[in-house]
Amino acid sequence: MTDIAELFQRDPKDLTREDRAAIIARYREARTQFILGVAQAGSPKKVKEVKPKLTSLDLGDLDL
Repeated sequence: MTDIAELFQRDPKDLTREDRAAIIARYREARTQFILGVAQAGSPKKVKEVKPKLTSLDLGDLDL
């Protein structure tokens, strides 16, 4: 179990100042990661342009 989970299981009235500071620090760290994720979510990866291997098509070779 993580430290944050343990802190959330405790009675909030029994949390010390350091406990609350640890919770706040963890959520501030998570917020910066969330913001970075949101910033990257709007910009999809650039897709390589696929060039066709056939440059010309000659239908004269077909027996129709």
